[in-house]
Amino acid sequence: MTSREALRLTRKPKKLITLGGGFIAVELTSYFAAMGVETLNISRSELLRPEDGDIKAAFHRGYTKHCPAVCGTCINSVAYDEAAGEFTVTYRVTATGEEHKATADALLVATGVKPATDKLNLEATGVTTNRAGYVVTDQHMATNVEGMYAIGDVAGHWLLRHSANREGEYLMEKILHPRSPGARGLPVPPIDYHAMPHAVFLRLPV
Repeated sequence: MTSREALRLTRKPKKLITLGGGFIAVELTSYFAAMGVETLNISRSELLRPEDGDIKAAFHRGYTKHCPAVCGTCINSVAYDEAAGEFTVTYRVTATGEEHKATADALLVATGVKPATDKLNLEATGVTTNRAGYVVTDQHMATNVEGMYAIGDVAGHWLLRHSANREGEYLMEKILHPRSPGARGLPVPPIDYHAMPHAVFLRLPV
């Protein structure tokens, strides 16, 4: 299941294996653990990899007390036994080469998201996308096609509601006031993402 199905479950699983180490993975694993579900978090790299080092260290100490985690792994196989109602995940620890097997009656795959730009018929517009499928924009949210811009999740900068809101506000100012009165008529500067607020919702304070 993905995060969408996880939020719509009508039955609490006995044991949950989570694949992934981002904020969706740890948020939902923490939630299920708080509900009394036995959990195991398996991640290819460290948990919350993009975050500040001190924050990650404090998070990891508290998180793993309630949610066992194995980091630095490579998933070899995932199988489901319909008769037993059980998932089996076989994985290898990259540092040692050791192979392990884990079983659970629920499996959460939270290894990332991909944009649905393949459903937008962008080929008809000539708008360029990158290898991940996100629309390519410059520092002013403009695409490679003159007069066409992209904001929000489709542009892939920050997949957050308030980031999309800021991009919308920026683009409105850029289009309506290409030269900012507050900056002595200079062109509107590139959008700035350097201090984007965000949170990871867990059962422990960091």
